This record gives sequence, structure tokens and C-alpha cells, in this order.
Amino acid sequence: MKNVIFMDIDGTLTGQDGFVPESAKKAIKKTRDLGNDVILSTGRSLAEITDDILEIGFDGIIGAGGAYIELKGEVIQHTTMPEQSLHDVTNYLNEREIGYYLESNQGLFINEYCIPKIKEAAYKLYQTSPELFLNQENPEPSWFLDILKKSEGKEIPYHDINKLSFISTEFPFKDIEQQFKNEFEIYHATVFEFGPESGEIGLKGIDKKTAINKVYRQYDPDIKSYAYGDGLNDVPMFEVVDHAVAMRNAKDGLKQIANEQIGIAEEDSIYKSFLKNNLI
Repeated sequence: MKNVIFMDIDGTLTGQDGFVPESAKKAIKKTRDLGNDVILSTGRSLAEITDDILEIGFDGIIGAGGAYIELKGEVIQHTTMPEQSLHDVTNYLNEREIGYYLESNQGLFINEYCIPKIKEAAYKLYQTSPELFLNQENPEPSWFLDILKKSEGKEIPYHDINKLSFISTEFPFKDIEQQFKNEFEIYHATVFEFGPESGEIGLKGIDKKTAINKVYRQYDPDIKSYAYGDGLNDVPMFEVVDHAVAMRNAKDGLKQIANEQIGIAEEDSIYKSFLKNNLI
């Protein structure tokens, strides 16, 4: 029987340093050699998926939380945010000096508050929960700041924005959620260094579940599906696969609906789980 594996990136495939452990790369290559498919299923837009991840080799990408779907090199869906609604959101955030970045397949586009707020959020979380950080000298997610800097100075393609991520240190997440929940899906941030008040704003009615259901149409109905994740935006994905695997660092709401719980990426947990489930 062919298996298809949907793999989240941040906090799942990657460690806290933003990189994929060699054991996970080995597991993915091995299972694909056996005829199974591995599809990235991430909140990241295409511009955020770094070359070192793509070079592992995947059979498809579900990006931007489901707004972008690519399978076997063919784009089968790409849905973007309405421009006027997007401007309404950015005006609201700018007026409150909340950092954000706009996610496009062409790049990530920041406002003036974004990088300072990311650094502030990381240090604030470090002061209360230093045990969460492997790097005790610098809690900043430097790997992600490097990605943001690639699009500095470029013109923003407002017609081609997949979703928006905001970084807030003081202004409550619940207030932003209340303001835009009727028009958009609002999730807590999946990069833990951004802190509890930060989040993502995506298209209503589009998530990893709707994307996976479209992917399923390309497969034989007898396939067995697996999903690996850690964030609450993975709940819809877990609801639609045969076997759901939550990382130890996963949110409680995700662990409660998982079929299996494993360790963190740095503990070779992806490889061990693939082995346990006869995927390699």
C-alpha cells in the first residue's frame, strides 16, 4: 500500500535552530525511495521555504496554511488575499505599531516595526521561559531574520499576498482576532519565539484540511495518510488523515487528537517514528 505523509515544518521537521536534522532528511529520502510520497504542509509561504529544506526532495507543497498547493511540480491552487481587505488589516496594525510581514511566493515584506518586535518578543519570552531556548546567548530567531532581510527594499506585490503574520508584544492577540475573525482565519503564531500575542491572518475557509482534501483527489483511495505537526493550525490536518503524530512541543489541543506523540526534532524523532510505522 502506498503511503502519503504530510509534514509540517516549524517545530516539527526543523529544530529550534531552523534547520532539519540529518536523521529526518535520511528518513524522508528512504521512504520516498520505497515509493511513498512526502508533502510539506506548512504555514510558510513558498518564499519562506529555504533551499536546504527543498533540496531534501518532496512530492508536493501545501504552503501558506493551505492557500498554495503544488503537487509533482504542478500548481493546483494559489489563492491570495483581497487587496482592500489586506490594506484594512495593515492600516489597523500600523496604527497600533504592531510588527507584521506579508507573505508572498515572491518574498516576505515587512513593516518598520517587524524586526524590532521579533527581537523584543524573543527576549521577553526568554526572560520568563529561558528553558525553551537552546541558544542561551542569543534567543533571537536569527535564521528567520535572515529570510526577512532578503526582500528589504523590494516593491510589495499587494495583488499576490497569501497571508499575513503579525508580531505583538503588548497588544492582545484576542483583540486582533475579534477585529478580523469574521473575514479571516486567525491563528496563534507557529514560531514560538514570537510569543503568545502574535499570530497569523489567513483566508477564511482555507486551511491544511481543505488543501489535503484536494491533494487526496490525485491519489488512489486506498492510500494510507500520515501527518506530523505541532501547532494549532495543524488541527484541521490531523482531522483528515489516518494517523496523526504530534511532537512533544505541540500545543495541548493538538496532542489531544493525535494518534501518536513523539519527541522533538533534535531527538531524531521523525526517523524513529517512520521506523515504528514501517515507513522506512
